[in-house]
Amino acid sequence: MKDKLLSQAKIALLTRGAVFFSTILFNCKITWDDSIPTACTDGINIRINPDQFVNTLNPNQRVWQLAHETVHIALGHLYRRGERDPQIWNAAADHVVNLILKQAGYEIPEGRLHNNRFIGLTTEQVYDELLSEWTYDPYDCDIIEGDGSNSTQIEETLIKAITA
Repeated sequence: MKDKLLSQAKIALLTRGAVFFSTILFNCKITWDDSIPTACTDGINIRINPDQFVNTLNPNQRVWQLAHETVHIALGHLYRRGERDPQIWNAAADHVVNLILKQAGYEIPEGRLHNNRFIGLTTEQVYDELLSEWTYDPYDCDIIEGDGSNSTQIEETLIKAITA
């Protein structure tokens, strides 16, 4: 069931005309992982909580979930953080990603970060705004940083997506 829903979401993303996102997605390994709250990526792998994907998201939101993780990869969120706080960086990145997807017509699930005051800002600018107001509540970080060894593979994936 979950694999069928994943396949349907992949096809729906592709048929939306999202060739760039789809190319990135199809170059990633997707695995089910019930140890994470929602989903996450390291730029090469996308891990998805099957219960969240199957039981809490509708078909349009499943497409959003896949697009969300691929936009993190496309925008280089995995290696642009530098010395910034990872939780605040992830929240800033989620605002930027979700606002892009909202403007593109994707259905954002309730409770996901996408404050309109950040429209048109870079992730770094959103981070700076959030820095002064952030409270350290547990936050579902979906950007997983590696040791940098996969940066060449990520670059190759992005080149394929741009070419497509």
